[in-house]
Amino acid sequence: MAGVFLLVFSATGVFAETIYLKDGKVVRGKIVKEDESAVMVELGDSWQRIERSTIELIKQDEATPVPPAVQTAPTASGSDKPAAQASAPASAPQDGSGFYLGFWLSNNRVEGDFDGTNMPKVDSGGGSGFIIGYSFNRQLGMEIDWGGSTHDAEGSEITVGELSLNLKYSFLPKQTARPFLVGGIGAFVLGDDSLTFGGTGYNLGAGVDFWVGEKATLGLAVIRKIITYDEIVKSDTPLVLVGDINGDMTSIRFDFTYHF
Repeated sequence: MAGVFLLVFSATGVFAETIYLKDGKVVRGKIVKEDESAVMVELGDSWQRIERSTIELIKQDEATPVPPAVQTAPTASGSDKPAAQASAPASAPQDGSGFYLGFWLSNNRVEGDFDGTNMPKVDSGGGSGFIIGYSFNRQLGMEIDWGGSTHDAEGSEITVGELSLNLKYSFLPKQTARPFLVGGIGAFVLGDDSLTFGGTGYNLGAGVDFWVGEKATLGLAVIRKIITYDEIVKSDTPLVLVGDINGDMTSIRFDFTYHF
């Protein structure tokens, strides 16, 4: 009778633990020794030491330890750790809200009235600038772009300056490559030391961001800037601007951003 009692006790009273690790693995076994820094787990005919710093959750249940000890994280279960949390890669792309900073390089083509007929022709030129942004979530963000480009205009060098506020909407928010649309408004200046025009415009474009780490992206975009110059910001001689000047510009932009 005592033997039967011991057999029943052994079959139903053996406790085991399920240990969820931060890297997504699951260890099932019996904890035989533990201290502040680590736990020792019995895994069939062997023991394994697990540092507490690598443990996310320890769950105790009444079950015989099942070798091998290290198993793939469960995909779905009401009582187990959620699959999304267990299997998320350590280098998953940035998720949620936060600030980001970056810089951009561009090639700008000035069009409109600057075609050598109404105004001196302005050649394409390279530019650079900075980005200050905030992501509301995975898909929607807002950013301030500041910078400029340098161009040749019939032998003289002129610059185009920009300060824009844009909204950015990303598609496929869980993917490494995220296509996006961008739109916003900006203030622009065009000219040199002797004559500079000022105006406002709208930005419309599309591109794709490539997540190259948990917090960093590389981006490529084509942006159309619909600009109207309607004032003279600086002039060496008294001038009056009669009518507005169309200074539309197309930008091919490469950028790098870091998300905090």
